[in-house]
This record gives sequence, C-alpha cells and structure tokens, in this order.
Amino acid sequence: MKKRGLVVFSLVVIGIFLLSVNFISAASCTIATSCPADRTVMRLSATTNAHGALYNQGSYGYYLCCDFSGTHTCSGDNNILRLSAVTNAHAEIKVQTGYNTNVCFDEISCMTTPASACPSEFPIPTVSLSTTTNAHIAQPFGTGSYA
Repeated sequence: MKKRGLVVFSLVVIGIFLLSVNFISAASCTIATSCPADRTVMRLSATTNAHGALYNQGSYGYYLCCDFSGTHTCSGDNNILRLSAVTNAHAEIKVQTGYNTNVCFDEISCMTTPASACPSEFPIPTVSLSTTTNAHIAQPFGTGSYA
C-alpha cells in the first residue's frame, strides 16, 4: 500500500511540475514576416537599418510581433518608442520629445537601447535603435542589431 501511495504522490508532483512549466514561460516579441493584428506592435521596412510605421500603416513586410495579444492604446508607461511619422519613420527613445507618434502596446514598456533600461521584473526586448533620436530600427539582438 505504501508503494502505491508513493507512486500516486510522485505522479501528482510530476503533473503539477509539468503544468507549472507552461505558466512560467516568458512572453516575447520578435520581428516576423507575418503577424495577427492583435499581436502586431508596429511594422518595419526590414529587420535591420529599418524605418518604422504604426501597426496599421504602410505596406512594410515586417512586423514586430508578440506571442500575446494586446491593444495599442497608450496609457501609463506602455510607450515603447516614438516615431517621426505614422509611416516611413525614424524613431527615438520614449523619453525624447522630438517626435509625436507614440508606439504603445499593452504592458510593454521596454526597448533595448540601452538594454539596461528594461525593467528587470518584466523585460521584453522589442527592437534596438541606432541612436537615441533620429534613429533607424533593427532587431533587438544578433546580426544587424544596434544593442
């Protein structure tokens, strides 16, 4: 009887562990060639040295796409960056004040220029910028990134 109880207990523990792994996985955003509208943060002309556009503007073939859905309403600290226009735009970090077109997406409040600006409790790298203002946009890491 003790063996049977131990086996059942072990199976329960393993089951709880496997279920918790799904809840621990981190949210992420990547640059992709397609993306559902409710997961698109913004559009890009390329993966590196790119111009940007709002999620619903332009004919750019690249998307900053997150693995969770959200809205584009700017509220609180969810501004990722600012664009010089709604499409064919240069970008600046969100604390600059030269551009008026905000790129916002639900709970994201981070981009990777500089990477240390991401909040440690919920960092989601999005893009990298060539400089703090009048910048080109690139993927956050790897070849062609500015981080």
